[in-house]
Amino acid sequence: ITRSLTNLITNKSTGNSMVNSIIGVNGLIKYGKTVLSPTTQVRNFASAGLFTVANGHFDYSHMRKAMATMNDYIKDGDKNGYRSYYKHLVEMGVLYDTPNAGILQEMLEAGDATFQWLDDASAIGGRTGDVINATKGAGKAVSNMAQKFYRAGDDFWKIVGFENEKANLAAAKPQWSNEQVEAEAARRIRATYPTYSLTGAAFKALSKFPLMGTFVSFPAEVIRTNINIVRQIQSDLADPDLRPLARKRIIGMLVAHSWAAAAATLSAAAAGLTGDEEEAIRKLGSPWSENSSLLVWGRDEDGNIQTVDMSFIDPYNLLHKPFIAMLRDQPVEDALMGSLIDFVSPFLGADIAAGAIFEVLANDKIRGGQVYNSDAPADEVMVEIAGHLSKAMGPGFINPIHKTIKAIGGQR
Repeated sequence: ITRSLTNLITNKSTGNSMVNSIIGVNGLIKYGKTVLSPTTQVRNFASAGLFTVANGHFDYSHMRKAMATMNDYIKDGDKNGYRSYYKHLVEMGVLYDTPNAGILQEMLEAGDATFQWLDDASAIGGRTGDVINATKGAGKAVSNMAQKFYRAGDDFWKIVGFENEKANLAAAKPQWSNEQVEAEAARRIRATYPTYSLTGAAFKALSKFPLMGTFVSFPAEVIRTNINIVRQIQSDLADPDLRPLARKRIIGMLVAHSWAAAAATLSAAAAGLTGDEEEAIRKLGSPWSENSSLLVWGRDEDGNIQTVDMSFIDPYNLLHKPFIAMLRDQPVEDALMGSLIDFVSPFLGADIAAGAIFEVLANDKIRGGQVYNSDAPADEVMVEIAGHLSKAMGPGFINPIHKTIKAIGGQR
């Protein structure tokens, strides 16, 4: 076990089939909750756009080139003539190096042996073997397309950032060759946009650890890139030619780290929300939204306040929530504890699978309520436990379908 954990930290194969199997299953669960979740796909694309804002990459005319490049990548063709361009950016380390996609790939590779039985089953002849092979083929096709869309959600904005950086550097340093400009632009993108290969080994290992840290590599990259943006600003301010780039990044950082709080404050004022009402919403609402930036959507016909949690699409909420906790109208010790919990929970919080199992053991859902009725017959308890685990650990597209069916039926 010690050797397996050591290898895990050093990012090597553990050599332990049981550990690799656990990592592989854990990877599959995370894969289903991210790559196979339409909601997460949309969230991934929307939130990644804020990385361009934080870096002062405000020329969004480059979105056309990014769209054409991603279209060729997803369709595995060269209709728009950008295949060689995409390959060039991959070789420079700009693309195909995102945190969540990278850690998922490693976890699935570690657990390949776990699913060897599928290959063995497909060797069966006759109709059964044909069905298994057809199912595998269809599943692989859907999976590959979903993975491409997931990577494209990050790579699209990296292309926008790269083209912005390249244009800014070329204008500021006309004496530089195109090779120098591209090399420096690529370095800056890797330093200031989430890049899996630059994530520390300890954070990569924690992402694979099955008991805690669902996606540790991403918040680690948020911290690294913010530090590097500040360093880049300091460096550019020292060079008269690059000061305009520094000013753009300063403005970008201010916008990226204030838009959610500003929108929340303005919407609360427009809705006539009092301080006591806001604190009540935070105390009585979802625990994961207690220190979020809440957009007040208005009031319903009964005067009940309606809010939207904007932290859902804010990639920097890890840094914002502790400040919101400190500014709330609550005792200092509660504010300090809330800040600490919000900051460390992405690294030390329970993993998806572990969290679901812990809820069953405690018979207490983090979202409120019990997993099962302890007074019910054993068979009903088992059904409720199975339903809870399948919902918590199943692919991300299942829950939206379930909710849509409820909505069509008028259930609230």
